[in-house]
Amino acid sequence: KILVLSVIFMQFAVYAGVYGKDIVFYENRTYKDVPDGSGFTAVSKFRDVIDLNGEWKYRLESSSKWKDVFIPSCYEYEGTIFFKRKFSIDSSSAAGHCKIFLYGVNNKCTIKINGYLVGNHIGGYSSFSFDIPDNIIVKGNNTIELEVNSELDFRKSIPTKPYLYGWKNYGGIF
Repeated sequence: KILVLSVIFMQFAVYAGVYGKDIVFYENRTYKDVPDGSGFTAVSKFRDVIDLNGEWKYRLESSSKWKDVFIPSCYEYEGTIFFKRKFSIDSSSAAGHCKIFLYGVNNKCTIKINGYLVGNHIGGYSSFSFDIPDNIIVKGNNTIELEVNSELDFRKSIPTKPYLYGWKNYGGIF
């Protein structure tokens, strides 16, 4: 069985005030389904796909208050933001091999399901996947959590130096 996070890019902005600053989330609320022709996420009689796009919760590292956001989206904020979402699995899906696909998370992320570490990834606009170890996903309710840090290390990433004008470092799940 496959769990899928996918993206069709952003459409409009939602402003969420946090500690006197605004975090601007660019959301794609016109997103409907897993893109056709995406290959590894195609539904078949041998594969169930659970699309995890839609309403999620988020909070800043310095806050304990969770707020709503629609995924896929990106934001103009440098730092760590935590995202979480609940999803349900029936018994037949929970018994199979599970894999998670993400089309892009900028820039560093840690993925946990039901409190168990599934994997880490560095690299903003590249898609990636992880096999989910057995017995982490259970029949019924499950929770996925992503810790996303959008800060760039200019010694190891492109652009190789910060620019005063012209470069914006967007974080997010897209």
